[in-house]
Amino acid sequence: MAVQKRKKSVPVIAFLSSQASKPFKDAAAAFHEGLAHGGCTEGEHFNVEHQCADGSPDRLKKMAADVVRQQVALIAAFGGAGTALRAKEQTDKIPILFVSGFNPVKVKLLDKLDKGRRPSNITGVHVRTTELCSDRLKLLRELLPKAKTLAVLVNPTGVVHEDETAVLGKAARAARLKLVVLQAKDKSELDAEFKRCRKEGAEGLVVSADPFFTSSRDQIVALAARHKIPVVYPWSEYVYAGGLLSYGPNLTNAYRRVGVYAAMILKGAKPADLPVLEPSSYKLVINLKTARKLDFEVPHMLVARANEVVN
Repeated sequence: MAVQKRKKSVPVIAFLSSQASKPFKDAAAAFHEGLAHGGCTEGEHFNVEHQCADGSPDRLKKMAADVVRQQVALIAAFGGAGTALRAKEQTDKIPILFVSGFNPVKVKLLDKLDKGRRPSNITGVHVRTTELCSDRLKLLRELLPKAKTLAVLVNPTGVVHEDETAVLGKAARAARLKLVVLQAKDKSELDAEFKRCRKEGAEGLVVSADPFFTSSRDQIVALAARHKIPVVYPWSEYVYAGGLLSYGPNLTNAYRRVGVYAAMILKGAKPADLPVLEPSSYKLVINLKTARKLDFEVPHMLVARANEVVN
């Protein structure tokens, strides 16, 4: 944990993350951009304490309790709905802002998405990426029209794996495909699961929208290249790191929008009056440079539909 020196009179934002800080540096930068857009300057209107749990649930729980004891002005809960849930367990007074790919009602972070029908101190952005997992399977089938076996990589300790596995299993059965479920909860298990992916005969892979995988994207992209497995990802950040293809909302923009909300709250707005935001569009990103390295040809019709192509 790195604590910045600050004036006592300046409100403190606790930047609480379930994962390590480095993989989420772009999210933190976007959050600060949102604050600046809202007219708030660090050092003058707020200071930030970064607390990152490095994937440890016990450490995250302790950190959530610590920032509440410090009576910070606001908690920016990053790294999935699980982070916001830990913060919610500790306070119903301090404002909590979240970015969640999974439905926040399903994980009991919120009772309802509607204003006035949810905890008065919680709001944020529901990026709805979990609902897109069957669309990613369809994209994988377009990439591999002759494939008989595909795989999904999930984190068995995360909040999204049961829903995503059920949805993908149903879609795979409808398409008469065998679906191999790979499970990894830490970096040491990723290599073994990629080997199992090949051993089980899976010709392509869908990666779950789990914060652990997002924080491990460099390792996952490297394993996909080593094993020459076409992979569809939930975020464009994977593709910029060398992944093949992604389909989902703009994650960086979600953190920027939460930063704007943070500025509004610092200026007196109440979280209960700020609606839970959702993305207005989704982006298909394809890395043709990676396709060439995999000796893989992306169908021309798919390239034509892409919102962004990395050459």
